[in-house]
Amino acid sequence: MSVSLHLISPLSKGLFHRAIMQSGASSSPIYSGKVANTKHLELFAKLVNCSMDSTLVECVRGKAVKDILRVQRTFTLDNHETRSTQDFTAPIVDGELVPDLPENLFKTGKFHADVDVIAGLTSNEGALFALIRPPVQLKDGLEPNDFETIVKSQMLYAREKREIIEDLIVFEYTNHADPGNKIALRQSMMEAFGDSVFDAPIMREAKALAKVK
Repeated sequence: MSVSLHLISPLSKGLFHRAIMQSGASSSPIYSGKVANTKHLELFAKLVNCSMDSTLVECVRGKAVKDILRVQRTFTLDNHETRSTQDFTAPIVDGELVPDLPENLFKTGKFHADVDVIAGLTSNEGALFALIRPPVQLKDGLEPNDFETIVKSQMLYAREKREIIEDLIVFEYTNHADPGNKIALRQSMMEAFGDSVFDAPIMREAKALAKVK
């Protein structure tokens, strides 16, 4: 995802001529947002003991790298279970580093077309969400009702959710030959998240990149 962001950031232009995107793309719904509020910044400022005023930037610049990294790990890991999907700390559209939503930039060809890119995925990309997202234990699989609830309440969408889309996703990833198979449903949940967050976005970006070569 970071490599993909470099491909669309004006600030990275001319700094590299080859890149490898593995397991992620900047147009993923997990990292596609605009500035909505300052709650993440306020929490970060509090954790590094800086004030939310005109002195913030200089205050943070005066902190030791090890302290910034410690706070970053705490901020990311200790809060993910209680935060909603949209609360993940991530690059956002600021008009400078990221001028527009990554999906829009790739769609309109506003990326570094002179860079040679290799893009790849691994199997079970969505297994990450089996660890950090569902509110139920998955050791023995997933109950059908829990599968539907998770897909409808925690699925990552790039655009506004619609009920018919949720129903279609549940239908697509349900094992209709054995709908009560809890192990199969757990795998289906991981595939649904993996396709949404990793597979589809990276395929979209790869197709955009291929058009200019």
